[in-house]
Amino acid sequence: MLKTYFVIPSTAYKPDDYIKLGQVITHPMKPFVRLADPLPLDGTLAPRISRVREWTGESTKEGGASIGLFSRFLSNMKNETSITKTKHEHHTWKIAVLETQYFEVGADPSYITRTSELPEIADWLRKTRRFGKSLYMVTGLKIAQGPSVRTYSLVRGGDQMAGFQATVSSVIGGGFGAGVQAAHGSNSRMTHSLEPEDAYVFAYRLGRLRVTWKQQLNVRVEDYATRADLHGESEVNMPRSTDAHEEEMVEVERVEVEDSDFGPSLPSRFKRFDAIDEDDGSQCLVIIAGA
Repeated sequence: MLKTYFVIPSTAYKPDDYIKLGQVITHPMKPFVRLADPLPLDGTLAPRISRVREWTGESTKEGGASIGLFSRFLSNMKNETSITKTKHEHHTWKIAVLETQYFEVGADPSYITRTSELPEIADWLRKTRRFGKSLYMVTGLKIAQGPSVRTYSLVRGGDQMAGFQATVSSVIGGGFGAGVQAAHGSNSRMTHSLEPEDAYVFAYRLGRLRVTWKQQLNVRVEDYATRADLHGESEVNMPRSTDAHEEEMVEVERVEVEDSDFGPSLPSRFKRFDAIDEDDGSQCLVIIAGA
């Protein structure tokens, strides 16, 4: 099964905040908008966590399948620096820890059932049943954390001399701070000191929920004579008659998460790349969220 990661081109989302394992969302490109807080993942569902230490990623415009997932993130992230009138042509980030989290959805099928019974999710399912809309569960995360060293090759606009490098000693997710030292020229370097900040989620995996509905007809019989008697009319003077009404009763019979990751079936207009998962070296598909 080919793993599919949606890459978030930003460092804004911290772990255990807006994007969590097990949460259900309505749009695959908006993992931060959940219907309800996820149920706890414990026992056989406890998240599996692996870490790669001292990892270096480089931005690239290449389209080959040998590029790492973190490098794909760097290549598509939004410009979050405060250097004005500059364009990042190339940048390298060395991070302390690259963490992978995921859980085996099939280890406890009751988790999906219990999740679908949460009031917010059950209500959404009932309201959208006839429209064929899908729900998605976050099943995996990629997190960058720890001190980093960032090296940028920049082109400055305006009347400044083009071509200089900046080496930034920082903590993941930080912005540019004080202590700038710069010299113009093709081999010049610039250093910034930053305050520590938290780790951030830069990619996630999704499983699409498959809902099976149970339908049945409920026959309701009305007795007009009896109803009239309640209003004080005599049963003797009224003919007795009955009328049957059929009512469609619909309820969720079963909710499952599809075996394969959601993503490959998306239309070609969504920006995608092949990549290497740094965790195990396997091939994966990368889709840029919001692109």
